[in-house]
Amino acid sequence: MCVMFQNEDIETLTCLGLTELQARVYLALSDLGKATIKTISKTTEIARQDIYRITTELQELSLIERIIAAPNEYSAIPIQDAINILVQRKNTETTDMLLKVNKLLEKHKTHKIAAYPQGQNLSFSLIPKKEAVILRLKKEIDATQRNVDTIVSWRRYSQGLGYLYEEFEKAVHRGVKIRSIVEHPKDVTGWPEIALKLMKKPSYKVRTIPEQPAAILSICDGKEVFISTSVDGTIGESPILWSDNTSLIRIVQDYFELMWRRSKSEDTQLQES
Repeated sequence: MCVMFQNEDIETLTCLGLTELQARVYLALSDLGKATIKTISKTTEIARQDIYRITTELQELSLIERIIAAPNEYSAIPIQDAINILVQRKNTETTDMLLKVNKLLEKHKTHKIAAYPQGQNLSFSLIPKKEAVILRLKKEIDATQRNVDTIVSWRRYSQGLGYLYEEFEKAVHRGVKIRSIVEHPKDVTGWPEIALKLMKKPSYKVRTIPEQPAAILSICDGKEVFISTSVDGTIGESPILWSDNTSLIRIVQDYFELMWRRSKSEDTQLQES
């Protein structure tokens, strides 16, 4: 009979360095106590020829032991010991990786290359989605000196505050004026607490529109513009177009000002909170 594995248990072991098949075999042996190749194959529903390979790999990782008999049997070491071995191996790999990273940084430390292309007449670039988008936005907010104007959907606004709250708070503290146009929250719980904290700052203004915005964008210091390639999804789910093209920035800024005049102030939220 096939053992029903918990997905979270398999995910935990794969995060610690095992393959999915290795994790399944180890967990099966933990439940069985000891078993032959035939039994392991039947229990896990993994082909017998693969079980031979996987048990050899797990022995090399010191996670299972072979019991010499006729036929041979295998047993798993206690789960606590297995976790300790995998964590230690992971820590060693991380330490080795950091050493290599530091060597790489040391080699390139003297290269005079800007972190991001600015003022080099590049005009346009496409920032990849996910982590690259969030990292770039963090750096740009940190570098902003005067003002940030944004138009964003409610979904991305509420999620983005979780990623960027610290950067926004520091920007407001150093006097940066931030204006955000946001789709009015449809969630009955209303504005997140961190949003209300920022809205209490005189230089942080939020206005709402009744529907999802037709464009999601940010303008920093009137010198750079970020335009999402899609209005759907979450922050970082789609690439972002960056530009320092003066003509495009003026068009986007005019559009923002038009939407700002049409939007509704949320100052009353402060009184209700």
